Amino acid sequence: MKMSRMFFVCLFVACLALPSFGEDAKLQVSDVITRHLESIGTASARAAVKSRSIRASVHYQILEGTPGSSEGVGMLVSDARRLSIALKPSDTQYPGEQFVFDGSKSLIALIAPSTRSMLGEFLYSHDAILRDGLLGGSLMTTWALLDVNGRKATIKFDGLKKIDGRNLYEISYIPHKADADLLIHLYFEPDTFRHVKTMYDFSVSPSFSHNQLRHGSYSRYRVEENFSDFRVTDGLTLPSKWTLRCTAESDRTLSIEWQVTADTIMHNNVVD
Repeated sequence: MKMSRMFFVCLFVACLALPSFGEDAKLQVSDVITRHLESIGTASARAAVKSRSIRASVHYQILEGTPGSSEGVGMLVSDARRLSIALKPSDTQYPGEQFVFDGSKSLIALIAPSTRSMLGEFLYSHDAILRDGLLGGSLMTTWALLDVNGRKATIKFDGLKKIDGRNLYEISYIPHKADADLLIHLYFEPDTFRHVKTMYDFSVSPSFSHNQLRHGSYSRYRVEENFSDFRVTDGLTLPSKWTLRCTAESDRTLSIEWQVTADTIMHNNVVD
């Protein structure tokens, strides 16, 4: 009798620990977005911020390929639909990255004459990532989910997924103008609805040459953004750590990673 009672008690506790699939089934994509925006701050707090400047410490590392790492600094500036992200390592052989969207077109800095980095070339070839304000997530005032109607994207709620060993809500995001082969997924914590991860996957179609797609000799690309260590600034809960990883695969694999830690976050200090 005691064994039977203990079994049912354990079963009950285990069920409580499981995610509520019934609740997930009722969620709509609009619910996830609304609760995500609420996780950032109230509507008035969000509306009060017109621009944001972030000074950051950065750590650059080659995860696969020729070993290398470097410390450096970063500057992230966003103002309405405009953004500028500069990541500068101390390595004199590599000038770092700069990504800009001026409100109408994307600009990707060269790292050598007529040469962009692997990450830079990926963003150049898929400029919807900058144009829609996906890169940098809620760290930027350009964040796509702050103005869903203005982006005219197709957004679908995919339910609860097991990602990196934890349960996260997944949203598929298809920009209004983008390559059909580019897959974009946004991930949110089910308890806080904070945006903690974005994954971009792209496979080179056999029907196109590598030169046409400007992707070199690689056949599959994945760019991952991870956000953590959320802190409150001016009434807004924002991630203070942003990890940006780019991996390209074929007969060999090259993977690089930027770890960006916000040192200071300032609002409404951008002057035209």
